[in-house]
Amino acid sequence: MHPGSSRSRTTAAVEGPAPPVRVLLADPQTVVRQGLRRILATDQAIEIVGETGDGRSAV
Repeated sequence: MHPGSSRSRTTAAVEGPAPPVRVLLADPQTVVRQGLRRILATDQAIEIVGETGDGRSAV
């Protein structure tokens, strides 16, 4: 909850958990993508939806 937010903690709890953040990994170095995937995969609030070797393919 952010300060100044009009939503109460009760309202947020009633709505249930937020959907996971969807992430597309884009980096030319495979080892970097693999490392990021391993780190991000430990967080249940993050869903890795794909990966690519360059920004052009990502868009």
